[in-house]
Amino acid sequence: MVHDYSRRYSPIINGQKKMPKQRRFPGGSFLLSRILGTAMMAVALAGITASVWLNWRIENTLVELAGQKELLAGQQEENVRLQEERGNLLTSEAIRAKAAVHGLYLPEKEQLRRP
Repeated sequence: MVHDYSRRYSPIINGQKKMPKQRRFPGGSFLLSRILGTAMMAVALAGITASVWLNWRIENTLVELAGQKELLAGQQEENVRLQEERGNLLTSEAIRAKAAVHGLYLPEKEQLRRP
């Protein structure tokens, strides 16, 4: 017996080291390994495809979000301008001026009746 430095003893028969038998799957290990290899490659390809698709969707969503942000900023400015315009239109002077254009005026004192 020859000392194996992996702390095992390996028998030598007829000048050749006896090798342990490789485990094989019963009934065609080549076909099984081929099937497993193909399945693993298909799963890897599906994973890569899903990753690329997800990256593409995230990028498109971010571009769309940036566009929506710009649109929101413009609409907020328009909203502030319209609120100021509304405030100016609701003043009594503005209402009287618009009414005067149509021939409407405040009533005189003798025109007022109180019950």
